[in-house]
Parts: sequence; C-alpha cells; structure tokens
Amino acid sequence: MGRILIILGSLLLPLAVYLLWLALARRKQALAAAGQLPWWQALPWTWLIVAGVLLMGATLVTLRLLDLDIDELLFGGPATPVRGTP
Repeated sequence: MGRILIILGSLLLPLAVYLLWLALARRKQALAAAGQLPWWQALPWTWLIVAGVLLMGATLVTLRLLDLDIDELLFGGPATPVRGTP
C-alpha cells in the first residue's frame, strides 16, 4: 500500500504543482493586461525567493530525517571540535 502511495504521489504531485503554476500565471497575465498588477509581482523575485526557501527547507528536513552529518558529507570526516585558548 505504501509503494502505491509513493508511486501515485510522485506522479500526481508534479501535476498538481504545474496546475497551480498555470492558474497563477494566467491570473498574473490577466492582472497585467488590466494594469492592476503590483510592481513587485511583475518581477521574478517572488518565485525565486519562494523556491529558495522551499528548497532550503526540503534540504534541512531531508538531512534531519536521514540523520546525515553535514560535516561528514562536505569534508569527508567527523567534525573536529574547536579548541579554546588555554
């Protein structure tokens, strides 16, 4: 049952994201044609910031769920403690 949900989710989630994007793009196009689009929505910064935050969150959740050590992944070894001055 879990495998079926994973397969269906991996097929339907991209479709849902695309349909959401399509609806928002059409709405934005209609607002731009009517001259009612705020200046900040005419720029791609909104989507770039949202995408960056979502990707960062997904990365942090994945690292936490898989219990991965970022120091070992990046530097090839366990973290070395920083010594204070005696």
